[in-house]
Amino acid sequence: MYYSVCGGSTTIDCYEIEVDGGPAPANLHAVVVRGDTAENPEYEIHLYDKTGVSGNNDFASIGDLPGDQRGTGGARRDLSRILTDDSIVHISLIVTTRKIPQFSMVHGANTKVTDTRQGTEVVIDIVSNPAILALPDISEKRDENDQSTDYTNKCGRIFVRDVVCNIDRATNEALTVFGRFRAYSTGPPAESIEGLWVSTNATFYQFPQMPEPEKIVIPTGAPHLRVDGSQHYGLTRAYLPVALLEEWRIPFTEKDIAAYLSVKKIEDAVETILAPTITLDDVGALVELPQITFSTPTIEFSRNAAFTALTPSRVMDTRDGTGGVAVAKVGNGINDTGTVLTFDVLGKGGLPGSANSIGAVSLNVTAANTSVGDEGGWVTVYPCGTPPNVSNLNFVSGQITPNAVITPISTDGEVCFKVYGKTHLIADINGYFPA
Repeated sequence: MYYSVCGGSTTIDCYEIEVDGGPAPANLHAVVVRGDTAENPEYEIHLYDKTGVSGNNDFASIGDLPGDQRGTGGARRDLSRILTDDSIVHISLIVTTRKIPQFSMVHGANTKVTDTRQGTEVVIDIVSNPAILALPDISEKRDENDQSTDYTNKCGRIFVRDVVCNIDRATNEALTVFGRFRAYSTGPPAESIEGLWVSTNATFYQFPQMPEPEKIVIPTGAPHLRVDGSQHYGLTRAYLPVALLEEWRIPFTEKDIAAYLSVKKIEDAVETILAPTITLDDVGALVELPQITFSTPTIEFSRNAAFTALTPSRVMDTRDGTGGVAVAKVGNGINDTGTVLTFDVLGKGGLPGSANSIGAVSLNVTAANTSVGDEGGWVTVYPCGTPPNVSNLNFVSGQITPNAVITPISTDGEVCFKVYGKTHLIADINGYFPA
């Protein structure tokens, strides 16, 4: 079932589109299609570029691809010829359903999705920038029903079959807007929840039910480096309503949410703890993550295990020797094999004096008075031994760069800081997890 543009006598099961507060460009075409399943109808909305295309060679059915990606010619998923990455696209979709819609979206960083209901009529409003993505070439197209299809580099989890995942650098770029909605049965009232959403710079999810178990896992869909080699930074936000925090046994204060909410970036099986900014309103918490460099990581929100919060205190500073370290920068200013500073955390800042009592420590680590070549420098924080091939801080010369780090400690109670480049290091302790 295909939907028409709203207007005249068509006021239900229809859609409207505006760009930058006015009419959409003539070549910006939309297909809104409903999959006819009586119990849980599904909706897709596709925007595509129809420049130079006559006739209708666009979509055959729900879950289909534009003609250019099917290899049959026709409309283009890439909107870069008619939109920019800061274009504001406003889509209103009016549908009939008795159930609460669940959203999964591909969009730009500043997306807002709301839905209002009057009886069985639901108005879904989407305000978004296009997403900057990497698209596959024809040889990479896939059929979800074909079990031999290689899903390794695809974002199948959000049912967007024309987006490449798990890549470091885009060989092509596109501006894309895609939406998928399912009229979701909310089940028993205790399981339903309103207002829970997670947004990255390429995906948006809204959940009508309480996630099980106490974890939300979101795949993203943007390359680490753009075609020109520049960094592609990602903005990730989540809105966690009070009902979710109560279910996860997290008190509704900024301090407690910061202590008990775990936010991770997972990339190639390597987990990096992220330190969010938390803003409360009357009904929930807006959780905003620091900008991260993407290589299509997965973002995970969950409740921490038992965490002991400590009054934040400085335990190490190479500028003045706090913590018994040498008063000197760490590193040699070039990125060869790196320079390691080993630091004993036991008994410092309120930590227990026995390594058997500590599983991991929560630190705020800062690189200051940095100096490095044009390639940039970075710091890896780890429990000594063999350092992982990841960074916790990235810096350029003259920059002050802080970041929150949760790291296990060694059996001797030590934490190691490996520096590529040259910098002073500062570490503040704010809590720990038991062994």
